Amino acid sequence: MRQEIRYLIRKGGKLSEQFNIDECKDKIRLHIEKTRMEEQVQHRELLGGVMQTMGFLAEKYLLPVQKMIICLDCNTLCRIPKDNKPVVAFQKLCKMCNLKNAEIYQPECGHVVICKECFLNTVVDVTKLV
Repeated sequence: MRQEIRYLIRKGGKLSEQFNIDECKDKIRLHIEKTRMEEQVQHRELLGGVMQTMGFLAEKYLLPVQKMIICLDCNTLCRIPKDNKPVVAFQKLCKMCNLKNAEIYQPECGHVVICKECFLNTVVDVTKLV
């Protein structure tokens, strides 16, 4: 079909009735749709890479790494940075292990009831709390 069109262009001729333009329309539409979909896939892959990079940068530099625990005194859900500085010279035992002094300050409720080791070993499933 392309050869017919090129031949007509070279000869300076016009499209005649023997050339079926309706058949060509479907092929052109398919080609346009294929090209459009390929561009969308490339765009989506590019955006996926950008989003992964942005998420990594936000997690590393913008958002402090936090851990959620439930206060053992008042059952308040507390968000505590993992690099939280311990409370020094607090003479109350940890309510989880009863072996070491409590040293983790919980900002939402203000209690100090857990030691650093128990804090790092504690995991709270937030989906069960909702």
